[in-house]
Amino acid sequence: MSMKKASAVLMALALIFSMSGCSGTDSKKDDELHGTIEAVEVDINSKIPGRVAEVLVEEGDKVNKGDVIAIIDSDELVAKKNQMQAQVDAALSQYNAAMSQVDAANAQLEKAQNGARRQDVAKAQAAVDFIQQTYERVERLYEKGAVSRQKRDEVKLQLDVARQDLDMALEGARAEDISGAQAMAASAMNMASAAKAKYDQAQAGLDEVMAYIDDTTIESPIDGTVTTVAANAGELVSTGMSIAVVSDTSDMWIEVDVEETNVEKLKEGDYAQVQVLALSGKQLEAKIVSINKNPDFAVKKGTDESGNYDIISYGVKLKLEGVAEGIRPGMSAKIKFKE
Repeated sequence: MSMKKASAVLMALALIFSMSGCSGTDSKKDDELHGTIEAVEVDINSKIPGRVAEVLVEEGDKVNKGDVIAIIDSDELVAKKNQMQAQVDAALSQYNAAMSQVDAANAQLEKAQNGARRQDVAKAQAAVDFIQQTYERVERLYEKGAVSRQKRDEVKLQLDVARQDLDMALEGARAEDISGAQAMAASAMNMASAAKAKYDQAQAGLDEVMAYIDDTTIESPIDGTVTTVAANAGELVSTGMSIAVVSDTSDMWIEVDVEETNVEKLKEGDYAQVQVLALSGKQLEAKIVSINKNPDFAVKKGTDESGNYDIISYGVKLKLEGVAEGIRPGMSAKIKFKE
């Protein structure tokens, strides 16, 4: 073989190896994806403005749902609560007094509507019977001249009055008496309604203050790890200002975009190898829990010298299997799907 031909062969082989090497690098790069570790993160805010009295957690602390994260100074609210409680007590006293008047007015109305009680009728009848007997004795004595006419007339008047009392007891109250009793009962009820409205208003004000006092104790709404503490004791915070962030590190995942040319090779339940860069490349396993049915975005890629076409990507969510110590949301990771 001539030197010229040998040189041409060597150059061709070098070009082939060079292309082969580039192709291998690209393949490896395409096979490896990058993503960010995510978790449920809850930003814990203050519902009321005030000065932070105490922060009870530090970054990295494990907390349970209901654990106290921080306390807002509540001295002013306690003073307001005492003031509102006094108003509630006064309004309740007025309402109870008004209801007593209602009970008395209703009893009077009932008596007017129903007439006298049976014992009242019996008492009136007994009085009539007694005075009737007395009158008959006096009448006999008068006929014999033993008593004066005036004495007989006095007893007769007593008998007439007793009979009128009995008639009233039997007939009940007059219409005007019932009407008057009804008016008194209605007036008493109106006064009671006004007192009740005043009491309800005072109680609502007290309930509002108590709700604000409850909001001074800021609790974690979830189990997790404190990943951020944004306020310190003594600082003034406004409504909605962040106090801390709690992350549920027991359930962490990664979402990556996989090109349409590769997504058909994946299915839910498949596993991938995850390398966490911040943990010295610690290896973890992750399981595919969902693959988006709709594409997320398209990337322009050249196909030949004359034009381009879109490569569609689909979102794939992988759940970490067994969370390593020190892993936190936001850390970068490399993902490689298993064959």
